[in-house]
Amino acid sequence: MTMALRVAVIGAGVVGSCVAAELQRRGARVVLWDGGGPAQGTSATTFAWTNAHAKFPRAYFELNQAGCREHEELQRRLAPTAPWYVPSGNIVWADAGHEDELLERTRTHVAWGGRVRWMAQGEVSKLEPDLRVPPGVERVAFFADEGYVIPARLIGAMLASARSQGAELLFDDEVIDIHRTAGVMTVRSRRERRQVDRIVVCAGRWTDRVRRLYGEAEPILVPPKPGGPAVGMVAVTDPVPTSLGRVVTSPSLDIRPAGDGSLLLHASDLDRRVNPEETYGVGHPLSAVFRHRLEEVLVTHSVARVRHLQVGLRALPRDGRTVAGFSPVEPRIYEVATHSGVTLAALLARLVACELLNDTEQSLLTEFRPGRQSLRTMLPENILGPGGQ
Repeated sequence: MTMALRVAVIGAGVVGSCVAAELQRRGARVVLWDGGGPAQGTSATTFAWTNAHAKFPRAYFELNQAGCREHEELQRRLAPTAPWYVPSGNIVWADAGHEDELLERTRTHVAWGGRVRWMAQGEVSKLEPDLRVPPGVERVAFFADEGYVIPARLIGAMLASARSQGAELLFDDEVIDIHRTAGVMTVRSRRERRQVDRIVVCAGRWTDRVRRLYGEAEPILVPPKPGGPAVGMVAVTDPVPTSLGRVVTSPSLDIRPAGDGSLLLHASDLDRRVNPEETYGVGHPLSAVFRHRLEEVLVTHSVARVRHLQVGLRALPRDGRTVAGFSPVEPRIYEVATHSGVTLAALLARLVACELLNDTEQSLLTEFRPGRQSLRTMLPENILGPGGQ
């Protein structure tokens, strides 16, 4: 009788939780480790917009398009009582200096297989009556394949699935050592020790720290410096009396429903004013900026108050694209790091499981291996595209 493969998954964010659930479902014996609790890293501070919006090159676009579809398929299979994925579409317009850029993005998106249609102001008003599109904007794009995820629901569903099938979940217990021998690997945390056959690193912004435990000295992530591309901010409002049900990415503000009556707000230009070492209370001046911009874009019927500001430190590979594949220094360790974690979590879970358990290379991941040369160079300033996603 063949023994089940013993797999340690490090990280309980959206990616690690999905990977652990899928590996356990396919017959592996999974132990999931996290130094904190579920969804306490970047997954708790993300705008969680699922998209392939302005993601280049084409291989990265296709990976993200497949990621959006995978959420729908996984949610349909599990039929959760509290769905985590909302395929709402995304309403987009540009300011006066960027119409041509938006037009080019939509042309590329459609040429590569995405669904976009143009709307006049009257059609936008029928679709989202509370939305205020500036008078000078003649056309608005609707990216139909996009939507959003409620990360806590997704992670909860995945952890429940993994545990119900026998996975061991270890929280508040940081992995501090990975010892390798010819036979097995030993993963040691502050309280536990396990012998495993494979390891999957899904540690998000702590990826480089975990990689150093097994000899990967070269960092692959952009460090989170003040105003840098690996730092972002999301504002969360109190419940707002609005009918808005879709993602909106406007020149001044990105908006989406949070799932509890409140709204999530993001603005790329405000990200550049964020210092990850600073504390941002509700009285911080950025709260007023978010509130003012929201009232310009959305009819809220009352003053929309910002409940809190969330600083997010992104797991951002140096070339801006996903990392997924076996470590160049240890073929029994599989590394996953991506800025598009919310979009790709469900898809990466399936692809990683196929490569790890079935030894079947997945063509969608061919261009995203950890050893690629572009991870040795610094990130271009504009790699994140609209919304910083």
